[in-house]
Amino acid sequence: KGREDLILHSADGTFAIRKGPWKWIEGVPADGISAAARKSHSNQHRPQLYHLQQDPGETKDVSAEHPEVVAELRSLLDRYRDGGYSRELPPPGAKPAARPIATLAPPEGPTILAASLESLPGRPWTFSANQWSARDGGLWAAPQGEAAAQLKAPVEFVDGVIDFEVSFRGANRVSLRVERPEGSFRLVVSRTMASLAKNPSKGEDKEAAVVVAERKLNLDSDKWYPVRLAVRGQEAAVQVNDVQFKGTHAVFAEPKTALSFLVFGESAGFRNVRVTLEK
Repeated sequence: KGREDLILHSADGTFAIRKGPWKWIEGVPADGISAAARKSHSNQHRPQLYHLQQDPGETKDVSAEHPEVVAELRSLLDRYRDGGYSRELPPPGAKPAARPIATLAPPEGPTILAASLESLPGRPWTFSANQWSARDGGLWAAPQGEAAAQLKAPVEFVDGVIDFEVSFRGANRVSLRVERPEGSFRLVVSRTMASLAKNPSKGEDKEAAVVVAERKLNLDSDKWYPVRLAVRGQEAAVQVNDVQFKGTHAVFAEPKTALSFLVFGESAGFRNVRVTLEK
């Protein structure tokens, strides 16, 4: 007996499922797909249903004519996804165990910057015009074009702890850029990876960036996750939800002058930014 259903996966991360004569395409690209690719393939990044016996070339989307088939195949794909795409299909109605959100203990020491970001901040904060809006308890960016949306605050310290929360809604990554007089370093976070790197110095090629440390992540969309970057001397310790890692580089010991929050892709939000000096 052949398979009654089959999961398909395209190069841009879009999932589809086949059952009998039907093929339903979910139409949601993976987080790592660039904004340019999303735009050029926007006609494909949408839900679609095809009857393969009658239309093997997949020329006519019949979603509107068969909503009951769409609902069945969407539910079946979600069941496979909730089971980790394992060979054993979870029973109907079964829900995967929720991944807990970590609670980080407040760092000791004086706070030199604090912003809930429940509303657009005033000076000394600056942000790219017409790309940030306050809603759902945080500040959300919607970049226009290939350039990142930027939110920046001046803050001077050497050793300290930077805390914030992030939520993804289509953005392929966000970046915290810690600036210094002669350059910067960055913590890049996506739903699947966190990376700590020294940015190229002034006059250097973009390829001169140095990745100091990185770890894989598994974050959901539409959830707020805590992020912490603690810098002391030449060591930087990172925590994204429950994933922790460290890196060492001379750049971390230099005086810091500003923080920039950058969003690449569709949308992501920040809230509860705090900088605490080392006690």
